[in-house]
Amino acid sequence: MIHYLIEFRFFGKSKTELRKLIWDVNKRYHIRPRHRSVPHISLVGPFNTTDERRLVNDFKNICEKQDLMHFNVVGFDTFENNRVIFLDIQSDKKMKMFRRELSTTLQPYCRMKPYHS
Repeated sequence: MIHYLIEFRFFGKSKTELRKLIWDVNKRYHIRPRHRSVPHISLVGPFNTTDERRLVNDFKNICEKQDLMHFNVVGFDTFENNRVIFLDIQSDKKMKMFRRELSTTLQPYCRMKPYHS
């Protein structure tokens, strides 16, 4: 079964700045990442499904009615078991609602971790 992760990936100047921040944190705290950094915000996942067509349709429909979302980076931390640095973001109400709608729409036919409900 295929695994999925729905994420927002940064690009342009924000991607460059976030990579620089991650590099600085790695250097300061002597963290040697196993993979190159890909700045992103995880929206839903990881999960799996056998109905990819429905997944793509639902995702497209939800995204088409979504307005611009805002967030702020308020800090950073690491996952203890895998040397991954994550940025702590404070999202606006629109992003929270977007994530909730994605999760509740996909949940009937996707196998998700309990924390996505």
